[in-house]
Amino acid sequence: AMLTATELKKGFTKLDQFCMLVAALGHDLDHEGCTNDFHVKTSDPLALTYNDRSPLENKHARLTFEVAASEVCDIFSTRSAADRKGARAAIIDMILHTDMSHHADQMKVLDSKTHFSTDEAADRNFWLAIVLHTCDIANVAFKWNECFKWARMVVAEFKAQYAKEVKAGVPPTGFLN
Repeated sequence: AMLTATELKKGFTKLDQFCMLVAALGHDLDHEGCTNDFHVKTSDPLALTYNDRSPLENKHARLTFEVAASEVCDIFSTRSAADRKGARAAIIDMILHTDMSHHADQMKVLDSKTHFSTDEAADRNFWLAIVLHTCDIANVAFKWNECFKWARMVVAEFKAQYAKEVKAGVPPTGFLN
């Protein structure tokens, strides 16, 4: 809704908007409730697979494209090779930028922007990633009952991860307890 209900939509093609929808649907696909840091600290196979770089988001992107390219879906089959390549790059970029470790850098780039431009693919992808990241962390902007519900679920995930860290014998993340 943030993209389509605002003036932002004027800067994006229908394909950009579709990519945003796909990225939003897939950005936490098969998330089991632990952080990237947990996977790295415990030398989890997922962290090893992705060389400790955004292991969860890389998994979410991979799974998104496994579903999107499956025989049942194949959502980009009618698009040109160039469109498919661009869409894949945009979706991967959006999903990878939901990793909170990129938040500070994203905010620095955002602060340095002097105007909103979507003339180049890189500009469009940046703004699409910002919109998805904003939506991903926007639960605090929900009505109180929804916000509280989401907060309770996040706290439960944090507490469960803290217990897993203690059990695994790795330094527990203090703010999770």
